[in-house]
Amino acid sequence: MHLETPDGVRIYVHRGVRAMAVSLVSGLPDAEHNEWAIRIFDEIVRGVTGGVELLDEDDNVVRSRPPRTRASA
Repeated sequence: MHLETPDGVRIYVHRGVRAMAVSLVSGLPDAEHNEWAIRIFDEIVRGVTGGVELLDEDDNVVRSRPPRTRASA
């Protein structure tokens, strides 16, 4: 599945057995691409209870949020 924003940014969602991955393919300048990545990460964090990581193109963790427990949800 992929989504596309009005300005052409494509967001790919990949479902696995135990996890989901989202890939951002934009063709935008790095700064604007990174802004989109953070906006998407923030929206995902608000919508899921599992752990979430934002990785750069070299698979380094840029941002993360551990799984929420019932007490912290």
